[in-house]
Amino acid sequence: VRACLQHARDYDIEFRTCRPDGTVRWIHAKGSVTSVDGRPARMAGIALDITARKHAQVEAIHAAGQLRRKAEELEELMQLVPAAVWIAHDPECTVVTGNAAANALTQTAGHENVSLGAVGGGERAGRIRMFDLGGREISAAEAPLQRALATGRELREEFWVESPSGTRRMMQGAATPLHDAAGRPRGAIAAYVDITERYRAEERLSLALTAANAGAWEWFPDVARTRWSPENFALCGFAPTAEEDLYGVWHARIDPRDVGAMQESLRATLEGRAAEYRAEYRFDHPTRGWIWL
Repeated sequence: VRACLQHARDYDIEFRTCRPDGTVRWIHAKGSVTSVDGRPARMAGIALDITARKHAQVEAIHAAGQLRRKAEELEELMQLVPAAVWIAHDPECTVVTGNAAANALTQTAGHENVSLGAVGGGERAGRIRMFDLGGREISAAEAPLQRALATGRELREEFWVESPSGTRRMMQGAATPLHDAAGRPRGAIAAYVDITERYRAEERLSLALTAANAGAWEWFPDVARTRWSPENFALCGFAPTAEEDLYGVWHARIDPRDVGAMQESLRATLEGRAAEYRAEYRFDHPTRGWIWL
């Protein structure tokens, strides 16, 4: 806790607590610090009882009866998680069922078969429709579970899901094949979260940034990685790229006369001496020449 307050970083720890009746429970506590004027002003968080999970880790080596109990607990957990989870129960993806979140998304009853069709194509059997980010409808053979089994590898992607009522939601997640003890594919599992609101917020942000001739960026100094919005690439005259040294490429175009003040503002922010980073500097734009940012 002291370290979190001192460095304004998240608090994440697991520990055991002894109740008055003598029982011991495992607790997972997570929290974050809110700073005002560079000083910690508030710390808030949540505490979760993770005793069952800790016990399950030990019970995994027990007898078959213990394993059955663990499977039941995991099934219950799958129904409770807010992510949409689908399971293909055979290598051809002819039988696919979802958890509660998945059934709510597809407007289907529990354990109803929602397969879009067998691996390799065939008649569409499911009630939902899927579209890629460009708006093209995804065929049954291209659906995540089917492609994970067809390729034998994990797939991570985003796509639109249209429910029987016509509502579309943007989903993000992964699908991966499942194997039996001999290594043969026996099915697949997919887990996706609804990112529709985030996607729409990013769209609104993009419109606002474009209208304001501004760009957004993120810098992760611990891993020396920088992430830019498309608007920031356009603002600086760079083509969108995944170049690892994006920070260095940008920094090299700053007028040397402005580097010192800019770096001091950055250090003050990182060290907690300033509430936020502010800097104005001259920048050598690739096509427009020197501009102020």
